[in-house]
Amino acid sequence: HSSLGTRDVLHGDILCNTLCFLGWKDVMTMRLVASSWKDAVMETPVDEQVYVKTQGALEGLCRCLPELVSLKVDQGSNVLLAGEGEKEPMLYRYAKLQHFQCLHTNPSLIQSYGFQKLMSKWQNLKTLNLHGNETLEWNLYDLSSLRHLHDIRCINNRHLQGDTQDLLIRRNQYAQSNRSDKTYIFQNLTILDISGCSQVTGKLCDFCKVPNLIWLGINRTRVSGDLRHDICPGDFVALQGMGLCSDTVYGANQIQSVQDAYSVMRARLQIMKQSSWESPIFPLMLHLSPESPDYHERVEQRIYSSERDPPFSIETVLIGNRWGWRWSNYLGGFCDTHWLDDPPDKDCEAYNKEFVEFQRVKSLFAGFLEPPTWDQYQILCEEW
Repeated sequence: HSSLGTRDVLHGDILCNTLCFLGWKDVMTMRLVASSWKDAVMETPVDEQVYVKTQGALEGLCRCLPELVSLKVDQGSNVLLAGEGEKEPMLYRYAKLQHFQCLHTNPSLIQSYGFQKLMSKWQNLKTLNLHGNETLEWNLYDLSSLRHLHDIRCINNRHLQGDTQDLLIRRNQYAQSNRSDKTYIFQNLTILDISGCSQVTGKLCDFCKVPNLIWLGINRTRVSGDLRHDICPGDFVALQGMGLCSDTVYGANQIQSVQDAYSVMRARLQIMKQSSWESPIFPLMLHLSPESPDYHERVEQRIYSSERDPPFSIETVLIGNRWGWRWSNYLGGFCDTHWLDDPPDKDCEAYNKEFVEFQRVKSLFAGFLEPPTWDQYQILCEEW
């Protein structure tokens, strides 16, 4: 068989499976080898992401690489998502698309043909990034039929509507009718970022049992929650980080009472302890609300801050592998530490050395586990 050429040996599925290892430009070049290779290219799934900049490029891709898996368009793309005079967008042709990014664009033609209809065409979709498409009007419910979708990033989609249960509960309802798929569908979601989608509603506790959820971004949304109750031991077992900058989540950045600090910090430290990220929770700082009955101003009327300011913020403490938290003003004034972990064995030399250094730093508020009351604070300032 030594007389056989490469184009005679590689054919059919063998050729398609070989071409799929190439980049998309190389796959396009292979169309010139022979007519059989041109047909094979039409059936080759191309995994490499294709960034489309022009209308001609998109039209060419639709003709030559209909099995495209990953596509990206953005504000730098001069692309109409439907060709002139076409009855439906070109994107409808990519039935096997798995990854789609449409960033900071004005996808009006998707809108006119129906976003839900487009999503129904992409039943293999795994990741969807619609960051910054402020004019696109759609609903979270439009994604509910996508069984393989696990990464959803729709930051700053101001016209996005719906409730987070449209992603979770409806998935479960679908799974109940397909018993063998129940676990797979529920475990699929790994990333959800709907930050800046101010019309989206939902509850933080809806996500607590999603076992593979790594990142949850609900900044500036209407998703409500309460860290005192919504994060319990055994919840969010895979979570590495969450964005909670929202007035509708209690404990995200403020608390109304000194007494609430322990339950809120228990929940926050539960996520921080299991995360490998440097800053797993945003916002990282937690403060007592100025509207709280426990809040009071500093004694001196001055334009600058100092270590004598009331300690109405909370900072995390980590000594070795031992976690805790304390009230602080972030200026050198802090209360004693609330420890959430027991100390290690007495023979742990590294911890003992670090702990001694930690205790060596003194503060005006030493001896207080909670911020002093107004009367106590006045006396401290007079004696200091």
